[in-house]
Amino acid sequence: SLGSSLSLRSFARLGASLSLCGMARFGSTLSVLGNIYLGSAIYFNGPNNYIYYDSGATELRFHAGGLKRMSISSTGGNLHGTWASESIISASDRRLKRRIEPLDRALASSPAAKGMTGG
Repeated sequence: SLGSSLSLRSFARLGASLSLCGMARFGSTLSVLGNIYLGSAIYFNGPNNYIYYDSGATELRFHAGGLKRMSISSTGGNLHGTWASESIISASDRRLKRRIEPLDRALASSPAAKGMTGG
């Protein structure tokens, strides 16, 4: 049983578990070997930025500025709001395409390449 506080400056090894009621403050790094089980949310720099598991929707939700920005479930995920990318994002499914041929051949066989124009 510990009193009102525990202060460690170097290293402490605890048995099977450590239970904290209230608040714990760590320095710059927390290193865990194994699993961490948390309550309902992890907050970052205030109450409006957090990661939360919604058990009703069975999804992990990421909030920034108080708004849901990303949600992940066992079947996939969704981005919410406006997102930007530093590089090109494309989705292509070859199963949805037919008669694929190199562009130079396709252009050469087009009516416009043969001098025919519609009008």
